[in-house]
Amino acid sequence: MKATEVHALDDHEVVVRLKQAREEEFSLRFRHATGELENTARLAETRHDVARLLTVAAVVFGLPIRMSSSAPPSTPP
Repeated sequence: MKATEVHALDDHEVVVRLKQAREEEFSLRFRHATGELENTARLAETRHDVARLLTVAAVVFGLPIRMSSSAPPSTPP
C-alpha cells in the first residue's frame, strides 16, 4: 500500500485497514517463526504498511507519534 493510497482513505477505513494490517503482521510473524513463511519480504512490507497507517491515523486523530516503545521518554533539561 502506497502512502498516497493511505492518505486518500477516510477515517474509518484507516482504522479498519490498520487492524487488518496488524492481524496480517501477526500471522506472518507466527508463520515465519514456525518456518512456514516462504515470502519473508511480505513481513517487511506489512510492517511498513502498519507504520504508514499509524502515521496517517496520528495526523487525522491528532495523536502523538510514538517512535519506539523501548525509547526512554524525553525530559526537558
